[in-house]
Amino acid sequence: MPQVTLSHAPTGCEVGQEPLAGFTARCLQIGSQLSWLAPASDQVLVLIVATDMRADCLMTLRTSTGSEKGADTNTATELTCDASFASHGQRFHLAIPAGITSATVTGISGDGHCWIVGEGPLQPQLFPVDTTPAQRLAQAEHSLRQAAICQFSWMGGCVLDGLHALAHTPGSQEAPVKVWQTAKEQWLAHFVNRDQLHYQLPYGEPVDNAFYNIEATLPVAVIAADNPQHPVCDYALAMWETKTKEDGAIHDGQITAEASYTTAYPMAVIAVGRNDAALRERALLQLRLRRQRLVVGDDIYLRHGDIHTFKNWARGLTWYLLGLARTLTVLGRDSDPELATHLQERCRWVLGFQRPDGLWNNFLDEPGYPPDSSGSAGIATALVLAHDLGLADEHAIAAARRTRTALQDLIQADGFIASVAPNNKRGEKEQHTHRRTIEPFALGLYAQLVASLD
Repeated sequence: MPQVTLSHAPTGCEVGQEPLAGFTARCLQIGSQLSWLAPASDQVLVLIVATDMRADCLMTLRTSTGSEKGADTNTATELTCDASFASHGQRFHLAIPAGITSATVTGISGDGHCWIVGEGPLQPQLFPVDTTPAQRLAQAEHSLRQAAICQFSWMGGCVLDGLHALAHTPGSQEAPVKVWQTAKEQWLAHFVNRDQLHYQLPYGEPVDNAFYNIEATLPVAVIAADNPQHPVCDYALAMWETKTKEDGAIHDGQITAEASYTTAYPMAVIAVGRNDAALRERALLQLRLRRQRLVVGDDIYLRHGDIHTFKNWARGLTWYLLGLARTLTVLGRDSDPELATHLQERCRWVLGFQRPDGLWNNFLDEPGYPPDSSGSAGIATALVLAHDLGLADEHAIAAARRTRTALQDLIQADGFIASVAPNNKRGEKEQHTHRRTIEPFALGLYAQLVASLD
């Protein structure tokens, strides 16, 4: 595929934060030009975010068939790229017609600066648009192994869980198990060097050998599965201890569904690896407390502080159901029969909201908006795991297969999955919109579903 070169504008901008995984970052500004050899067919230009953004940033770019001098203005088109509140590893897709050789940033509105990765597997690339479903599936496998690098947090944990699941599912895909194990190790190597942990916080600040909140510890589940004595596990245990309240709940100020997946599950993996009965009980307690405080009638909420928020939000249900299913898979369904029965009931309940296309609405009972591919993948994976625990019947498997088919239809030319509900930086209101993004963690959740079904 054509190599993309980024030329800088005359003036620079300060990055202000450490780029994702230490990659070289480039700031897009007025005058920045991306250029390549003229492709013979329509392409999609993929740009990948290097730093976390907490502001609006809407860019316009003008394409050209050559240098500015002598360019054919009749073929020039204007492109828009909405990078507002973008996340580490988020991908932007820009349509590039055949024959176009460059795109120049001509306008930027908003207070944000868009920094993109300028090197390695995440550098700007062109992908042909006219590809078959089989080619896109193959590209998805390649991208999962090589280019699904994102923030070392719940986002990266979703990808790691997918790689780990595939590495422990012989015969589930064309690539052999050892390839997935290698990919998992390579992903971790961006952040873990022997006993040392170094990564970027959501706002981009670097951190060493510590965890900042209870959503960041999801990658520990995979690390502990391979080595429960790894020092990174101790960093997680130390942070969880500081976040433990009088009733035993571990949280950052309010009870959230995320911790069912990002805290209870990795805690259970450590507990089993270290044969720690007290830690097993603490993991189960996190699930019990979230059942008590997040389930109201038939509804499940993402958060409970002074009030309940995000009722039946698809990705919130992923954290709740997938955390419950994975923790019980690690500890055994008999570790808490009441939680097992609860998972069984919740699976029957969520099945009733599956759309005819196999996906779930961003808010289950709110039609009229695009579905959320990430939440759909997570819910379907939880259904399969519940089935494996004997807590869901064949209807759950059939539903999960429909989800996999629907997600495959959303795979883009670069192998990543579209229709992802935005990263939750602007509150619940932003989730009640048509906006959807392309994020690596959705590909990780899809990988988990594929592995579970196989």
